[in-house]
Amino acid sequence: MSYNYPQCDYPQKTKVKTLQIRFIIGGVLILLLIVPILTGCQRHPALPGELPTQAPKDTIVVQSPDPVDDPDAPEETLNPMEAQAPDKLALPDNLPTPTLGIGSVMTRETDGMEMVYVPAGDFVMGSDADCGDGPAHDVYLDAYWIDKYEVSNAQYALCVSTGACTGPSQSDSYTRSNYYGNPEYDNYPVIYVSWQQAQDYCQWAGGDLPTDAQWEKAARGTDSRTYPWGDASPTCSLANFHSENFCVGDTSPVTDYEAGASPYGALNMAGNVKEWVYDWYGFYEREYQTNPVGPSSGLGRVLRGGSWNDIYKGICTASRVGLNVNRNDHWLGFRCVFPQP
Repeated sequence: MSYNYPQCDYPQKTKVKTLQIRFIIGGVLILLLIVPILTGCQRHPALPGELPTQAPKDTIVVQSPDPVDDPDAPEETLNPMEAQAPDKLALPDNLPTPTLGIGSVMTRETDGMEMVYVPAGDFVMGSDADCGDGPAHDVYLDAYWIDKYEVSNAQYALCVSTGACTGPSQSDSYTRSNYYGNPEYDNYPVIYVSWQQAQDYCQWAGGDLPTDAQWEKAARGTDSRTYPWGDASPTCSLANFHSENFCVGDTSPVTDYEAGASPYGALNMAGNVKEWVYDWYGFYEREYQTNPVGPSSGLGRVLRGGSWNDIYKGICTASRVGLNVNRNDHWLGFRCVFPQP
């Protein structure tokens, strides 16, 4: 006996349902993959090649020298357009220009000399008292730089080594048989140089000998003081000069006697060695003068400052003498000036 079973579509319906389930599962998997990608794109900055042309308005730039991990802190977004390298400092374009004034110092490259700044303005030159040349008169000077120290043996030797200067006429000093060229006295003032040798050195260094007026203003300032340190009488702690006895009896280091510094910080402008200046020696005029350079000729050039061999009157700020330009001696040196550009 045989049976004829009716045909049905159960297998076909099962197949359709299976395909539908697969499509649903596939869609869910695709969503699970897409959502993290989209979320990650919002959290992380663009790659260097994909930098935005404008930073988002809610971007936060973090500037912290010592970041601390805090698991509860909200995540901050860095904007690569605004972040700066840690080794660079952004400076404003309108930085102020340094102001020069009393106390300003610069170092000359040629010989390593420190120079002090003397501002422009008036001062009283000369003296009507018994300690200095007169008459007293008003003088205006432009700003300039003057050597803080007298030129030393070592510095002068630099110029000689280049051929721009000739050596001192003697290598001894008053009490020392081996002075110039001896390393022990490198920091002592060069001596036995003529006016021309001093001027040659200053021009080699890029400047000139100071004028008579420049030297005096640098020594006494604008208050007409008798000595570089003021009006108090000189002592051996303020200057190397001849008091009741010699303070030293010869030259001393150019860096000594800081207590006797001038108002602008120049040392040994009283005592140690007399100093050549630019001017020919001549009489003063009472009229107001601007940047005077003295007479056009004369019998000698001016010497300033006194030396270790001078008494108190010889080391006054207004004291001066004239000397033949070809002379040199064991009590004679110099310093230089530069104009302020």
